Amino acid sequence: MYPNKKRINLTELERYRLPIYSRKSKEKIVYFYVLDPRSVVEGNPKMVRIRKKFNHIHRARERDDAALRFQDEVSRKLREGWNPLEQDCETKGFTPFEDVLEKYLGWLQKLLKDNVITNKTFLDYKSRLDMLKKFNAKKEAHIIYIYPKIRN
Repeated sequence: MYPNKKRINLTELERYRLPIYSRKSKEKIVYFYVLDPRSVVEGNPKMVRIRKKFNHIHRARERDDAALRFQDEVSRKLREGWNPLEQDCETKGFTPFEDVLEKYLGWLQKLLKDNVITNKTFLDYKSRLDMLKKFNAKKEAHIIYIYPKIRN
């Protein structure tokens, strides 16, 4: 459909790089890279470097301890899926594909309970969801994330 555009495969995207504490230069910093959600939406995914300086702490030992604590905390959060740029971006980030399917099924169950849809319609939609899950499992490049993020 769009011959000149390169398709983005979200399974190949690197979401983050773990933080590094740099003590070599005059400035003592912890830096790490995260995937910019805006750039992904625009179709040109880029990693953005985030730096935190620790020069304001005068004692070297306290500065090292604070930087290493910060590094451990950020590493843990990044592994859990946190992205500091999602808060700054108008976009709401990415939601795992399985979560979207489960939310949709819950929404269908609510509609069935409220008599908005019939049982036959519910079973039809549920069957289509199952077909979508099977299709995704067969694909070589699975769908992992969906945009935009669904709120609870």
